[in-house]
Amino acid sequence: MIIFMRGWPGSGKTRLANQLAKRFRANHRDVEIFSTDDYWLKQGNSYPLRNHIKPARSVPTTYEFTPTFLEEAHAWNLNRVTSWLLTSGNQDICIVDNTNIVLPHMAKYMDIIHKNDLHHDIYQSVPDSVDEILILWQDGKHKAALDKIYKHWKRNIHEVPLHAIVRMMEIFEPSSLQSIR
Repeated sequence: MIIFMRGWPGSGKTRLANQLAKRFRANHRDVEIFSTDDYWLKQGNSYPLRNHIKPARSVPTTYEFTPTFLEEAHAWNLNRVTSWLLTSGNQDICIVDNTNIVLPHMAKYMDIIHKNDLHHDIYQSVPDSVDEILILWQDGKHKAALDKIYKHWKRNIHEVPLHAIVRMMEIFEPSSLQSIR
């Protein structure tokens, strides 16, 4: 099974991904969460996950986002998910914890599944707060939607400007994928 988290920075994707993983693990399922954010996890002077090394729990981890490496980071995460897809069992669960605002963001992952004739169920998971904001926006309640977006912007760890998060909300594309929460 593969689950695409969807939402802008600060919307609660990672929290929801961790809740889903915990729930599946409680039912004895193997779960891996793959996030492009992992590319920027730093311990000391190194980025252990980039070198396929699990970070040491005893060493503090910092997050150092560098926007100029965003494309490289997404390719890195795609490679990690691809490796997982090609070696996992059909009962295993992969959670892709990226923004996936527009459908082409998920397309590269879907292409890997289809090109390799893999038989994984595919779902999306959108935090309730994203759905709520999108409904407010569509109903013309822009001030209420922007007030909630502001809270997400304050929570985001990526230093994404507020106007960029608003733009992500405006271009968020609905998907026909079945939802899971």
